[in-house]
Amino acid sequence: MDKLVNEKVLSDYFIAMFMVLLAGLEWFRWYTDMRPQPVIYTVVAIIVAGVAFNRIRRNFKRFRALKLGQEGEAAVGQFLESLRNRGASVLHDFPGEGFNVDHIVIHESGVYLIETKTFSKPDRGEPLITFDGERVLVLGREPDRNPVIQARASARWLSELIQELTGKRVAVRPVVVFPG
Repeated sequence: MDKLVNEKVLSDYFIAMFMVLLAGLEWFRWYTDMRPQPVIYTVVAIIVAGVAFNRIRRNFKRFRALKLGQEGEAAVGQFLESLRNRGASVLHDFPGEGFNVDHIVIHESGVYLIETKTFSKPDRGEPLITFDGERVLVLGREPDRNPVIQARASARWLSELIQELTGKRVAVRPVVVFPG
């Protein structure tokens, strides 16, 4: 989230403010009879500010989605922590090769890879999520990335990693959780 704000939102904000300042300076030159060209600077400033604020708005939506995902992972993580009382080991944000695994639960009953997917609830109607054995539908639509495929691929990777590190073949059970 910090990277998104620092690299996307703030740069657009500062570019827009710079152009507004530049236009203000041109208007000042005009006011003091310094042969200004405020119309040109104002038109450029309005265009640049409009583009920048549109990009800021779009990135703000991405920021909210990332924040919602972070809150969902935290809620699931807090719940999973209670499994420690039942003898489980719980790992959070386990780094993979170019990705991360949200949670891993290791228990005498097995090893579970938990993939957390958080979606905003609709303003009206039920927040319906269905699964037909292969596909997940959220509010009747397929998510951009299939969480079942993602969880299965991560579970295979984790199983291979465990075998590589320990020499033991362990079946890792993928689980997709939709908090809320």
